[in-house]
Amino acid sequence: MGESVQRETIAARLRRYFAGRGFSRVDTHSESMELYYTAVDGRVSLIWMVMAEAVEEMTSEQYRKRLETICRTFTNGTYQGVHTLTLFLTKNTEKARSLGADTPFWIVDETYGRLIIYENQMEDFLGIRSMIEQNLHFGADIRNENGIQKKGVLSEARMPEASKASTGAVGFNDRYPQTRPLSRRKPLPRQPFITITLVVINAIIYLAQILHPAIEELGANYWIWIKDEHQYYRLFTCMFLHGSPDHLINNMLTLWVIGSIVEDEIGHWKYLFAYLVGGLAAGVASCLYFWSSGLYVYSVGASGAIFAITGIFAVWLVTTPEKRADISPARLILFTILILYELGIFQSFGHSETTIDYAAHVGGFVFGLMFALTLVAFRKDRKQRTM
Repeated sequence: MGESVQRETIAARLRRYFAGRGFSRVDTHSESMELYYTAVDGRVSLIWMVMAEAVEEMTSEQYRKRLETICRTFTNGTYQGVHTLTLFLTKNTEKARSLGADTPFWIVDETYGRLIIYENQMEDFLGIRSMIEQNLHFGADIRNENGIQKKGVLSEARMPEASKASTGAVGFNDRYPQTRPLSRRKPLPRQPFITITLVVINAIIYLAQILHPAIEELGANYWIWIKDEHQYYRLFTCMFLHGSPDHLINNMLTLWVIGSIVEDEIGHWKYLFAYLVGGLAAGVASCLYFWSSGLYVYSVGASGAIFAITGIFAVWLVTTPEKRADISPARLILFTILILYELGIFQSFGHSETTIDYAAHVGGFVFGLMFALTLVAFRKDRKQRTM
């Protein structure tokens, strides 16, 4: 496969990525340069893709004049701040480095399938680094200001044999043979293994409940036993117990529908932390409500933890509107139906009273909102320091 196909493949994937996340494209009147932008709160972020042909033809002076013109176009009273990243897609990495000197830039090295980021450059820009790395053979190649690759960044296992022989597996060498084309390499999606594990654990424990019904009473959330007997473990165990098959199925369907999205968005371990601590918060809220109300009832179910994930999901939908297009309408409709069921809307048509632990739902949901808003605040602070 020709070299031009490799460039077109990564460029095409970037175009789809930008289009799916609400970026707008500016007509540059050039087939070898593309400009995308997104604006939030009066601040505009620009990504200037410069293809191999433009890299070869452009001088440093021309590059700087074009970049100044681009920035000036967006600062004529419309936006308060402009942040740019030039993305060179080329095999001539030295020429790209010379062009981008003293400006924010990354290099997609088409010869070897790597993303070159110098240490004096930003580590990420609008979250596109992981997307680019997933479409390249060797991910990111971090280099110092002198162009020397940082030791240990590229692991020996990911280097071709020719490179290991010529460099002693210490650094990346520019002289090893070209590897297979980029177009044959598919991005690896993040698998929601925490969500899958939680679903399996809940299903196994419910089977154990069927075989040994006493498990439910031993692990349920009951404020009397927690207050008087100090059986605090019940705040944890209750979130893995369920009262009926439909209770289990509805909870696990809801968890799968939104849990896999949230896990991909915030990462596996933050997601697990939010689920478990959100479930504990829901249990505490339930205890406090029934204690203050003088009601002697116990509760079981994962819905408190799931409402914590729902709170995170709600914040994610509001704060990242450009990503809403990634969620299918069918998934949103199913999520809405499941949440209405969780809230007892359908049960109310056939019963005079419900057995829904609303206090647990509220407690979990509020925790999820607070946790998600904290993550958003940290991300904004990190992005501002990076830009």
